[in-house]
Amino acid sequence: MADATTTSSPFPHNLRHNGSVSRIRIHITTPHAPVHNLGTLSFLPPELVALLLPHLDLLTLSRLRRVNRFALLTINHHPVFALLLHCHPTILRAIFATRASRFITLLSLSSALATTSCATHACDRAAAYLYLPLCHRACGSCIGSSPAYQPLGLITASRSYGLPTQIVEGLPHLFSVPGRYGPRGRYEGRVTRLVDVRSVEERAAEYHGSLARARRFGGMERGLRMRVEEVYAGEEGEGRRWMGVCWVGIPGGEDGDLRTLGMEEGAVEEVDGRVGAIGV
Repeated sequence: MADATTTSSPFPHNLRHNGSVSRIRIHITTPHAPVHNLGTLSFLPPELVALLLPHLDLLTLSRLRRVNRFALLTINHHPVFALLLHCHPTILRAIFATRASRFITLLSLSSALATTSCATHACDRAAAYLYLPLCHRACGSCIGSSPAYQPLGLITASRSYGLPTQIVEGLPHLFSVPGRYGPRGRYEGRVTRLVDVRSVEERAAEYHGSLARARRFGGMERGLRMRVEEVYAGEEGEGRRWMGVCWVGIPGGEDGDLRTLGMEEGAVEEVDGRVGAIGV
């Protein structure tokens, strides 16, 4: 029988199963007509504005939506955003809940959802999961075993690769949402900043001249740092792999296509990426 910290599940627990994520609400529309326009942006042709919006990150779009009713309607009626808002609200909830929205553009998200293959090197499997720090698809096998999906804590990344904390803070990362994760459904109650390990290694190679030099630098502070292998030892490491992952299915497959997958009722409001339910 499972203990108090784990639950059995046929699929690894991820952000899609998290109750805190599902409680985030997004305001979709307003019953009142707009009074003001987009200000200086209104001098641009609407077609040009429509071309620019997909290149904005989701956090910027979220803030722009709350400028006034005209901005809200302009973004809500954009074809790409409207599709995501109405067909994939769980994915948007997960992105804002983990505060990964500043690293994900509307274009990169829609492109990732439209693909089917795992983005991991040398893997050609169909991928049913979205890895949020880099906004790309990944298969369950790679997430569960590849070193590329071992996100590191801020201090661990800084000490292990000899990088200043300020540099690590600017790399793709997210904040974990308390809940159950991984094949065993282990409960993780602490909010942790998790940094994408590949981004850390690439930046460390630039900073030190090579990845080998970065690792040697980290080795000189062995007494202060926590080794990556220690972070991922046991059940805690197993669950951490799934804290930045959301199940999205495969377009055109048995799980549904891009336009119908994840269709849910309800509207969403982002609270600048922080988890919290607010009134509709």
